[in-house]
Amino acid sequence: RQLAFYGSTPAYRPVLEAHGWGELQPELQLLTRRGEWDAMAALIPEALVAELTVTGRPEEIAARVTERYGGLVDRIAFNAPYAAAPELWARVLAGFRATKLGG
Repeated sequence: RQLAFYGSTPAYRPVLEAHGWGELQPELQLLTRRGEWDAMAALIPEALVAELTVTGRPEEIAARVTERYGGLVDRIAFNAPYAAAPELWARVLAGFRATKLGG
């Protein structure tokens, strides 16, 4: 749902185009105007999720982020638009503290 929401905004069309999914943006924008949030999420293919996100168990996230972006970034910010147990975040952050991205 979050990727669909972002993709619905014209500002994110270049991001989608860079990954070969630019044609989704107008469709997502139309569905946003109609308030069809479930339909929007259904348009986001798993391949796009894999392209734009880092997923895994909490203990795996730091290694996966470092593998993908380690040479490109020197800090990471999290956006979690959902409730999560503090213990989960502790496990994620422990992984980053053990990497060069963790400072």
